[in-house]
Amino acid sequence: MFAVSCNDTNTGPSPDLSTPGNDLAFFSCCGKEGDPGNAMGVGKFCRSDNDCLAGAPLCSIVYQAQKRSYFCTNVCDPPGMGTRGCGTGATCTKDSTTGFYGCVPDSCLASLPPGCTI
Repeated sequence: MFAVSCNDTNTGPSPDLSTPGNDLAFFSCCGKEGDPGNAMGVGKFCRSDNDCLAGAPLCSIVYQAQKRSYFCTNVCDPPGMGTRGCGTGATCTKDSTTGFYGCVPDSCLASLPPGCTI
């Protein structure tokens, strides 16, 4: 015999796990299925370099899997240091691990989940 108990603290409706992007086995700090990216391709959702466009040919998960980010990116020049930019809706950001500069979607910079780093 066993007993099950619940408290009556309801935090709202649970997400429908059958919809894309709600897979509990898949967690992304930045980038979700369907993200189109900007005109250069920065921010487009990817799982491999093959998913990315020529303007942003690198998939972030391939090069730094520990950061759990899934977006197309490219190297860039920090402000005042050159002309390789990121396009609309993305910022040239210094990677906290490697020290290299890469394009990061502004949406990720604005609301990075707890425990995630750029």
